[in-house]
Amino acid sequence: MKKHSIFFLSSMLPLVLAACGGSSSPVVTGPTTFDLGITVSGVSAAPVKVLNSAGEVKFADTVTGSKTLSALPKDKYTVVGGAVANFTAPAPVLADLGSGNGSATLVYASAAGQVLSLDKIQGVLIDPLARGADLTLFNNYTKDAQNYLTVLETVTVGLDGRFAIPLVKTPPAQEFFSFSSSECSFQGSVVGASGKVAFYSSTYLDTKNGDPIGDVYEVVAGTDAKQVIVHVYADSPQTYQGKFICKDGSVETDSVVLTTGWNALIVSRSETSTPGVFNFDYTTASPMTRVETRLVKYDQAVDIFLDPSALTLKAGGVATVNAVIYQVGGVSGKIDLRTDVPGVTVEPSSVTLPTLGTQAVPKSLAAASKKSRGLMPLSVSAQRLSTTLTFRAAPDVSAFTGTMNLIASQGGALLGKAGVALNLIIPGVTAAPQSGQTITIERGQSVAVDVQVTSRGQYSGDVQVGLEGLPEGLTATAAKVNFTGSSDPEQKSVQVTVTASGSVAGGTVPAQLVVTAGGKVTRSNLSVSVLAPAVVVNFDQADNGFMYQGQQKSLAFTVKSVHGFNTPVTLNLTGLPEGVTADPVVVPVTANQESRGVFVLRTTAGFGYGTAVLAISGNDLSSPTTPTRIEIRPATLSALSADPVKMVTAHTGVWLVGAPQADVTPGRYQVPIRRVTSSGVALNITLPTDSGYISALGSPNGDLVILGSTQILRVKDDGSSVVWTYQNMFSISSSPAVVDAQNQLWFYIFGNGYQLLKYNLDSGVVQAVRSESSNNGKTRLYRSVAGDFIYVTGTDTGSQVRQFKTATGESKLLNIPVSDVSVLAYAVSPTGSLWLKTDSSLLTLTSGGAVTSVPESSVADSMVFDGAQTLWITKKNNATLTRVDAVSQKTKTVPVGTTNESSPAAGAGLWLISAESAGSNNVYLSLIP
Repeated sequence: MKKHSIFFLSSMLPLVLAACGGSSSPVVTGPTTFDLGITVSGVSAAPVKVLNSAGEVKFADTVTGSKTLSALPKDKYTVVGGAVANFTAPAPVLADLGSGNGSATLVYASAAGQVLSLDKIQGVLIDPLARGADLTLFNNYTKDAQNYLTVLETVTVGLDGRFAIPLVKTPPAQEFFSFSSSECSFQGSVVGASGKVAFYSSTYLDTKNGDPIGDVYEVVAGTDAKQVIVHVYADSPQTYQGKFICKDGSVETDSVVLTTGWNALIVSRSETSTPGVFNFDYTTASPMTRVETRLVKYDQAVDIFLDPSALTLKAGGVATVNAVIYQVGGVSGKIDLRTDVPGVTVEPSSVTLPTLGTQAVPKSLAAASKKSRGLMPLSVSAQRLSTTLTFRAAPDVSAFTGTMNLIASQGGALLGKAGVALNLIIPGVTAAPQSGQTITIERGQSVAVDVQVTSRGQYSGDVQVGLEGLPEGLTATAAKVNFTGSSDPEQKSVQVTVTASGSVAGGTVPAQLVVTAGGKVTRSNLSVSVLAPAVVVNFDQADNGFMYQGQQKSLAFTVKSVHGFNTPVTLNLTGLPEGVTADPVVVPVTANQESRGVFVLRTTAGFGYGTAVLAISGNDLSSPTTPTRIEIRPATLSALSADPVKMVTAHTGVWLVGAPQADVTPGRYQVPIRRVTSSGVALNITLPTDSGYISALGSPNGDLVILGSTQILRVKDDGSSVVWTYQNMFSISSSPAVVDAQNQLWFYIFGNGYQLLKYNLDSGVVQAVRSESSNNGKTRLYRSVAGDFIYVTGTDTGSQVRQFKTATGESKLLNIPVSDVSVLAYAVSPTGSLWLKTDSSLLTLTSGGAVTSVPESSVADSMVFDGAQTLWITKKNNATLTRVDAVSQKTKTVPVGTTNESSPAAGAGLWLISAESAGSNNVYLSLIP
C-alpha cells in the first residue's frame, strides 16, 4: 500500500508595532529571529523538511536524534518528517516562532507487517511450536478427477520464528492452468487470455518429525486476515479487467495485471445467499503493500481406523479390534473412548496420546487429500497411536444391527469418531403353536398342541414350555426341550397337552404361552376356545320369494346339534318389517342330530310392504344364521283375469275399461266397463262405441271419458252416460287429451296444421285454443289432480313446455333444465308444479319457472300424483314401483311382482293391477296406501 505524506500549509502574519505621538518619540524594537529545535523519536534518523508560512523550504536534511536551526525569522513553520522504511511517518508539526524560540518533535511508529516482496515469502511466527519447524510451499490441483499436490519449496523456521521462502523457481508445467475457467464466463476486457498461471496461496507447517501444526498465510497487514496474498507465476503478460460469472452463482471480480514471472494478487472473499458459495475479488498487489504472516493451527482432533470394520457380538460377549489413532492439530494426552450403542462398552475406556515430536513418523505430504475449502490449506496427519480395543456387550443388552460409533473426546469435547458395522445378537428362544394362536377344545376332551420352539443367537440349554392363565376347568401339561447352540437359528417341536373338564364354561378365553430359557421367562398371548354344546340353525332357502299383505307364509329351517347339545331351543325371527309378525318356535333337539322347524309369517295391510331380510335368534346358537330374503307386497283386493284393461280414476274407486268387442252392427263395438271400490264391484255395464281402438280418460270430478273414432262418451259413477260426436279426418282416440276442472276436453287434431281444441263435455261446444304450423309428434298433455293446470310437452324447441291455467286460459312458455328426449315421465302436482323424471334425477319446475332437483334413479315411463300429494313412479312390466312424498321427497320402493296398469286414487294411494311375475296369469287388483 502506497504511503502519501500529508502537508499542512499555514500563512505567516507580520508583526507591526506602531508608536503613537510626536516625531520626537523614540522607536522601540525587539528580536527579529529565533531558534527552532527539532527532535526525531522512534528512529535514529529521519529526513526532515521545514517550511515557512509562504511554503518556502527553509531546511531539508537528515536529522539524527535532534538538531537546532538558529536565527530563523519570526514566522510560523511546518516541520515535516519524511518516510523511513518499516515505520509510519508522523503528522506534520506546526512551530510558532512569532514571539520566541520554538520546538517540534517527530514521533515515528513501527509500521504493521512489512513491504510485500515478489521474490520471497517472509515473516515471523511467534508460536513456540513454529520454532525449528518445516514450512512447505505447495500447490494442489485436480486433473482427470484426481487430486494432486506438489511441493515447490521447504524451509526451516528459525529459532527466533523468522523464515523466508524464496520465489525463484519456475513451477512445474503440470501446475499451470488458464486464469479463466470452463465453469465461468468472463465479462470485461482481457489481454493475453491464452497465457497460463500457477497459484500458491498458503504454506504447510509441520515438525521435523512430520507432526502437523497448521497452515501459514500471507495477508495484507491490518485487514484481520480478510485479504489474502496469492503468489502467482505467469508464463506471459496477462490483464483481466471485469467479472467472471460462474455456474454455481458465484462472481469473481478481477482487476489483475500480470507480468511474466512472479506476481502477487490480493484476494478477498465474501458470502453469497447460497451456503458454501462465495464471491471473490482479485486485485494486483501494489509494490508498497504491507503484509504480515498468520499461522492458523489445525483444530485438535483424532482420526480413528478400526480393523476389522465389521463385528458380530453376543449379549454378554466380547470382540477385539486393532485401532490406529492419528493425532491432528497437536492433540495429546488422555482421551476418553465410548460407544453410542447402549449396553456396549469399550476397554480400555481411555488412551494417552504422546506429545508432538516424540515419534519419528515420515511425513507423506504428497498423499494428502484435498479439502474443498477455497483458499484454504491441505490437512495431513502423521503422528499416531496403535493399540488394541475390546468391545463388551452387557448380558441384558438389546439386539442391534447397524453402525456403532467409537467416540473419542477430551475434556467433554468431541475429537473424532469411527464407525463399525455391528451385528449384536441376543441368545434367546421363541415359541408358537403350529396350529395358530387359538387352541380349540371340546368339553371332556384332551388335545395335544404342537408348539414350535426356535432358538436364536446360538442359545444353548434347556427350554420349558407351558400354558398359564387358564380358567377353572382347563389344565395343561408342560414340556421341555434342549438346544445345543450348534446352529443358528435352531428349531424343535414339543407337545403341550390341554384338558377340558365336562363342566367347563364354553367360549373363548385368553391364555399365555410361557417359555423359560436360561433363567429368562417370556410370555406370548393366545386364546383357548372351548366348544360348548350348541345348535346351528339355517333357513332352507336364502330367498323365500314373496307374500302379499293379509296372507300367511311358512319359512322352513333346520336345527343341527353340535358338541352334544340335546335340549329344546326357542327360536325367534328378527328383521320383521311393520305389520309382519311371527310367533317364536320351540324345536326339540337330539344330540348330534338334525331337526326341522317352521316360522309362520302373518301380515296386515298398511305401510309394511318392502323387501325384508330375516334372521333367526335364540340362545345356544353357535354362530349367527345366514339370513333369508322375502318380499312383502301390498295387499290385493281381488283377482282379475289376464285380459288387458285400462284404469281410470273414478269419483269413488277406479274404472276398469276392457277392450271393445265387435257388435252385430257393422262399425259398432261394445265396451265392458266396471267401477271397482275397495269393497268390490260397484258397477258393471257395457256401452257402445264407434271404434275398436279407444282412449280412456279420467276427469277431475271422477267421470270416465272414452274417446272413439268420432264419438266422445262421458260416463258417471252411476253408469249414466252422454255421447258427443266430433268429426275429424283422424280418430280422436289417437290424440293426446286431458279433461280440465271445467269439464272441458283438451285435445290436438291435425288440419290446417296442428290445432289445440277444447270440447265442452256439458254443452258440446268446441273452442280453438291455439294453432301450430308444425309439431314434432312428441306432444303430450298433462293436468293437475284438480284440473286447474295443464302442461303441453314435446314442443318444437325440445327445451320448453307451455303452461295453461284452465280457468282463465292464460298460457306461458317455461324453460326446462333438460332436453325433453332425456325425460322419462312427467306429472303435474296439485299445486301446479311440473315434475320431470330422468335416469338419475327428479326435477321440479314451479308454475313460476323455478327449478329444483334431487337424485332419484328408479326406472320410469309414467308418473302420477294421487289426491294426497303423493307421487307414484311406475314402469310397465317392472317388478317394483316408487312412492315419493312430495313434501319431504322421501322415497319408498314397493315390490309388486310385475306392473300392468295403475291409476292414482282420488284420495290417498295408487290403484294397481299387477301379476305375480312376468307372464303369470295370476293377476291382482290392489290399492296401495
